[in-house]
Amino acid sequence: MKMPRNAWKLGAYEDVAFDVGAWPIAISFSRNPLLTPDQQVGWLRKEIEKAATVPVFMFPNTSGFAGKATHDWISLNEALLDHPEDMKATLLHEFAHVLADRVHYPNRDGSCRHDVRWRTIARMIGDDAERCHEYDYIQRKKRAKKYEYECSLCGTVVATARRLKHDGATHFHQACGRKSRLIAVRQKRI
Repeated sequence: MKMPRNAWKLGAYEDVAFDVGAWPIAISFSRNPLLTPDQQVGWLRKEIEKAATVPVFMFPNTSGFAGKATHDWISLNEALLDHPEDMKATLLHEFAHVLADRVHYPNRDGSCRHDVRWRTIARMIGDDAERCHEYDYIQRKKRAKKYEYECSLCGTVVATARRLKHDGATHFHQACGRKSRLIAVRQKRI
């Protein structure tokens, strides 16, 4: 994932988190039979201390993202500066990504995205583990739906903004399940 253009450094996570009140506290534990709750909390605190030095950047409000994170940095939308509670929630959410990726992919060969491993760590540090934001001041640009595909099973037409690989032959219609395939119908001229 690339760093957003025109980003400026706000500081290290540990400094920014203390300023906005988003310092994660190992407040709960998962159902891991190998570790006691105290061991899990101790382990998580150590991981938090190691990851707390990642830099936090701000980027202009030109995309629909509230924040992004990799192993090495966190970036937040500049619009969050006027909304401290939302900034706190987003910062904690993105820090959960940093933690989950560092724990589960220490060799930087993958990302947990919003899977069970990420949700577990997010809840352990006090985040609500929700995937998307509902901030009305950060809007994602709507893309025109240029491509249409028909489900081979139910006949439903699905419109997309991007062309699907192999003209949809490898994509499945979620409403029907794995037995149906999407078949390219037409490309709209815009």
